[in-house]
Amino acid sequence: MAKGDSALKRLRTSKKRAQRNLALRTAVKTAVKKVRQ
Repeated sequence: MAKGDSALKRLRTSKKRAQRNLALRTAVKTAVKKVRQ
């Protein structure tokens, strides 16, 4: 039970991290576009 719980928690945190990374990447992309224009 505890093992599954920790695995679920880790999965959730990794998902959050992935979403944050994606948001950061898109923000950087838009910034680069603005600088180039």
